[in-house]
Amino acid sequence: MNIAIVAIGSRGDIVPHIALSQSLMKAGHDVRLITHLAFETLVQRYDIPFFALDDEPREFFQAEGGDHMLDMGTDPARFMELLIMRIVEATPLYMQRAEEACQEADLIIAAFPCFLVGHAVAERYHKRLVMTILQPMLLSTTAFPEPADIRHSPYPRLLGKKFNQRSHSKTQQGFNQLFLPSANAARRSLFNLPPLPDSFYTNLPDASELILGGFSSHLLPRPADWSEKIRLTGFWTLGHQEGWQPESELVDFLSAGSTPIYIGFGSMRSYQRVETVALVEEALKQVGQRGILLVDPDVYHTQRRSDTLYFTTETAHDCLFPRVQAIVHHGGAGTTSAGLQAGQPTVIIPSIAKQFFWGSLVARAGVGPYPIDRTQLTAQKLARRLEMVLHTTTTK
Repeated sequence: MNIAIVAIGSRGDIVPHIALSQSLMKAGHDVRLITHLAFETLVQRYDIPFFALDDEPREFFQAEGGDHMLDMGTDPARFMELLIMRIVEATPLYMQRAEEACQEADLIIAAFPCFLVGHAVAERYHKRLVMTILQPMLLSTTAFPEPADIRHSPYPRLLGKKFNQRSHSKTQQGFNQLFLPSANAARRSLFNLPPLPDSFYTNLPDASELILGGFSSHLLPRPADWSEKIRLTGFWTLGHQEGWQPESELVDFLSAGSTPIYIGFGSMRSYQRVETVALVEEALKQVGQRGILLVDPDVYHTQRRSDTLYFTTETAHDCLFPRVQAIVHHGGAGTTSAGLQAGQPTVIIPSIAKQFFWGSLVARAGVGPYPIDRTQLTAQKLARRLEMVLHTTTTK
């Protein structure tokens, strides 16, 4: 089968779709991954055919205006507004590129953030359509609240069946109002397609043949009230990249002292770069540990910060995580799965709604403490969380 996969977002959104592409190719299918130009080298590193969805050479949150978006981490509502504006503005271009890339496909797989793009192309050319999700967004259930509902993201515990259902409904209405006008305009101008109904996001399972959830039912049990179209497959993770070796400086650092702690905020790492380094250094000092910190390559170019702190600009999670004693990260779905599969205690420091959601699930599973809002993080709070995961048998 000829399969086209369309995905947008940060590196944490794209890597699982690289893993999905690999698995489909191993099963004998022809696959093309259609995503941001910034990920061309990464995709081709795994011998996956690539097609550029845009012309932006930098990653989603590092592109022009990305720093301003990250600065809005102090205001989640404003952050989401800017993120939505970016996606809305790019929708016509994404549809044009996806049309070119998908015409020979038998099946289109569209990631949730660009599902309207994949849906339009599939409708125009009568293609089969599957949606992928890396977190259970906009899928109504009484089992838990909406992960994308920023109003309640700092409060991880479940708040009751009626509240949970209302949380999904309100967020679905918001997505209908925010994304459908631009998508319908592009559908009309590019493909002469009729507008989607105002209730589109309210009935997502009806919009595709299947919804594949790239996360584990052991961490999030499948709700009994979900549509049969929604299938949870487990996390999509990349295996060890053949021929990949860590830089010699990192190997030396790992062998030069006690087992370090990994600290990384993924695509959110550009937020308060200098302040974050000072905070991490102080927290490590308070707990008497060494650390490896993921940093912005545009700001920091040296690897060895000191005998206790190493800077890295890119990590192979499957190789590095088994060699650390704890993992501190932003709560992206991909990093969360990699940390759990490495069997390491986890401290999640989220910035946006879906990251709080994963942080709460990690805490409920007993493999990490409840998350700390990134904007509320201090060296003392980080040190206290590290003491919890390093020196206690339970983290709840």
